Amino acid sequence: MAEQTWRDQLLPASFRGVGFFVDNESTPAGRRVQVHEYPQRDKPLVEDMGAKTRSPKMTGYVIGDDCFVQRDNLLHALNQPGAGELVHPWYGRMNVTAGDGCDVSHDRKEGGMVRFQLEFIEDGEKGYPVGVPNTAAQLEDESESWLDSALARYKAAMALVNRVRIAAVQLQNGIAGVQMAIQGEFNQIASAITSVQALADMVANFPDNLATMVGAQFSGFTDGSRWGSEDDDTGFAVLAGLASSATQAAAGLTAAAAPAGGQASVAAATATRDLVRDALLVKAVQVAAQMPVVQAPVALPGVPSLEQQVGTPISRPEVPATDDVLALRDALSEAIWQAGLSAPPDHFAVLQRTHKRLRAHLTKVAMAGVRLVDVTPKESLPAVVLAYRLYGDATRAEEIVTRNKVVHPGFLPVDALRVAQE
Repeated sequence: MAEQTWRDQLLPASFRGVGFFVDNESTPAGRRVQVHEYPQRDKPLVEDMGAKTRSPKMTGYVIGDDCFVQRDNLLHALNQPGAGELVHPWYGRMNVTAGDGCDVSHDRKEGGMVRFQLEFIEDGEKGYPVGVPNTAAQLEDESESWLDSALARYKAAMALVNRVRIAAVQLQNGIAGVQMAIQGEFNQIASAITSVQALADMVANFPDNLATMVGAQFSGFTDGSRWGSEDDDTGFAVLAGLASSATQAAAGLTAAAAPAGGQASVAAATATRDLVRDALLVKAVQVAAQMPVVQAPVALPGVPSLEQQVGTPISRPEVPATDDVLALRDALSEAIWQAGLSAPPDHFAVLQRTHKRLRAHLTKVAMAGVRLVDVTPKESLPAVVLAYRLYGDATRAEEIVTRNKVVHPGFLPVDALRVAQE
């Protein structure tokens, strides 16, 4: 085995996702103190002023045939205002700001390498915090109010129904679509309501039980993964899929034909349909509230080499496609509006407040996303090749395959492909 050179022994690090290598570093440790010395006293008073600010200093290297491209990328990251993430080879992840002790040097004798003297200052809390509306929390609060209003509306409507006059067959025909929606979207209720007959029996004889079960379905809601399986990844694509599915189910109940039959049967079927439709929309809204507002990564002026990506992979936050978020926002807005057309005034007001919060939150999410564009390859090629050509990041091949439902990642079709614009 060939003996390793000092270059092979360098440790990988990165700042704002831009990789470099490190041989050594130093970081101040201990406490900041003020020493007070007094006349006629042998020992001073040492005043503790708090822990020293961690300010790692290190010598960084970018090495390779593309060292100037790597240099430009690291300079671009260092020149960005504000704090960024430093992946330190010994301390791990740190939120730091590049200090004024950074400089870059070139040496003719060190071909294929650029040397950096780096100084970072660990970022702390801002001295004067500025309040920013938490649109996600506001939206979730409004969705809970909507659910409470929907349950109260259902109970009030069923209290006026003469359940003795309900015709079983007519009621079953009127709520067949409701039972299908429950089976598809609400796991806890579906396990207890396994057929249209079971749902009709509950509505006719124990209507409050249905309201209790719907409320229990939302009890303790904390994140979007609650609506999927335990193995689900709660990324943007999964959350958007959950919200879209619930929205489509609610829209289907709105578009369904009006229940037929006697007055009591129609009233019971309508109340049940309204309750489940509202519950579906509340589910979609609560899932949408879990979509975080993530800032898109800063575009780099150059492309790291594949060798550099292997040593220090590009770190990228997951951001949604703006078009997907806007489509979800508009579809959910339309479903809420249609649900409000038949709602009483008090319930309509709750829907409109939720609708306002929904648009505000998803608009912020969309602003942090990326736009989609069409790209048509001139020939069939592997997804990893197209990903590297477009983004300089071959690991994004799966993103292209998934978005375009490609059959085989090794053979992209010579058709228009929807990809993120970066």
